[in-house]
Amino acid sequence: MKVAVVYLARGIVYSIEETKRFYNSYYEHPAGFEHELIFIKKGWEKNPDEKEFDDYTEQNSIKTVQIPDDGLDLGAFFRISRKIDADYFLFIGTNSKILCDDWLLKFVNAVKNDEEIIMAGAVGSWESPFFHLVQQFNELKNSKMKMFKKFRRMLKFFVGLLFIDWRRYSVPFPNYHLNTSAFFIEANFFKKYAEGVKFPKTKMDTYFIEHGWNSLSKSVLKNHKKVVVVDSKGKVWPPEKWNESHTFRHKDANNNAIVYIKRAKLYDEASDEEKRKLEELAWGKHY
Repeated sequence: MKVAVVYLARGIVYSIEETKRFYNSYYEHPAGFEHELIFIKKGWEKNPDEKEFDDYTEQNSIKTVQIPDDGLDLGAFFRISRKIDADYFLFIGTNSKILCDDWLLKFVNAVKNDEEIIMAGAVGSWESPFFHLVQQFNELKNSKMKMFKKFRRMLKFFVGLLFIDWRRYSVPFPNYHLNTSAFFIEANFFKKYAEGVKFPKTKMDTYFIEHGWNSLSKSVLKNHKKVVVVDSKGKVWPPEKWNESHTFRHKDANNNAIVYIKRAKLYDEASDEEKRKLEELAWGKHY
């Protein structure tokens, strides 16, 4: 099995520190399976850290592929998939870090032990896309960015709502989907899916691909294949048991997840009351 581990190093919004944090975690935790590591270089043209990024990747002999700064995270994964010869991809988002040893081997074992599994993630959720819009609004409302910048972001958010195809978001709970900040997937299936969906141009487009009615996870299920979460012990969890994996929106998630993702930070920094609300969004009121 030929595997490519693809890390998205975004220069817009992020600095060199996120890239270093990921690579340090990659270096500290053996993968347990042979692979090719590739960094996507995206949006560094106006970042003052660009030279440091180039020097850092060169010093550590990291293969980098530069792509246009459009399409957000998933668009970057769509673009890079056409350039890589592999049987499976492990895609990892910018603000992520690896949490355990043999992290790649655990994903590989999951698909090797069950040929119907073609997509495995570090984190999954049952959340409905409509509730995600509510969460996005609350994040903006409670953010500490400057007033003018917050006003522009809020205005953009509300204008975006006017052009939403609400059919995309009318997915009932539980809405099984893997978080696209850390997921392992069969290369041919991913490439075929990417060719058949609209290239993402907005955050709303990426939400649709992650957890809309025709999401990547749902497309796997519609093809009578399996989507699973794999935890840090290597245990494989089917969608109906993801709430019991304790890999997302749970007090022990950072001990149980293979990869720490950006969305986990929202939960970690929340108050007890906010944590409860986030748990209900992901797993329902009876969690």
